[in-house]
Amino acid sequence: MEGKSYANGWGCMKEEIDYSVVFENLPTAAAVLHDRVIVDCNLLFRRIIRGTRDQLVGQSFRVLYAAPDDFDVRGKQVGEILRKQSEYADERLLRRLDGEIFWCHISGYTLDRKVPFRRAIWTFVDMSAERQSGSPVRASLTQREREVSTLLLEGLSSKEIAKRLEISPRTVDIHRGSLLRKYNVATTAELLANMVKG
Repeated sequence: MEGKSYANGWGCMKEEIDYSVVFENLPTAAAVLHDRVIVDCNLLFRRIIRGTRDQLVGQSFRVLYAAPDDFDVRGKQVGEILRKQSEYADERLLRRLDGEIFWCHISGYTLDRKVPFRRAIWTFVDMSAERQSGSPVRASLTQREREVSTLLLEGLSSKEIAKRLEISPRTVDIHRGSLLRKYNVATTAELLANMVKG
């Protein structure tokens, strides 16, 4: 990013701005994506994801999804919203590079509504960092349990989850039961509360 001169509010002072330094030190985690591949990311994003610039730049954002299959499904949904209004925000489970699953608020903006993922800027808030108590999501979760838990947090029913994952509602209930045991809770409401705390 190039520096530019600008006049301050009084028009009497000029100063060089190095926008690469500004981006690197933004007080929010940010990443620039091209076709859903990370092309740049700032310090706070790297801290949240627990990776280096070399580990992250050039990576598909798929590696950060808690449920990798969700990457394609969400991509279609988010792409349609970005085409209509340029902006998108939600909360979801993501995966740090060390494998830990965490709850994150994501906001994005496309620079090209016709091809929304071509150039997009995304910001991230680690919601687990905002909660001082509670245990993190268990590292022992299977991939399918992570997928089911992600969709439970989206508010989907067993039937809706089964349709999305192309499994039976009974299989969804089995995974839900396993999640209840791993979190040592009795109800889905308690399960969701514990997952969000993580």
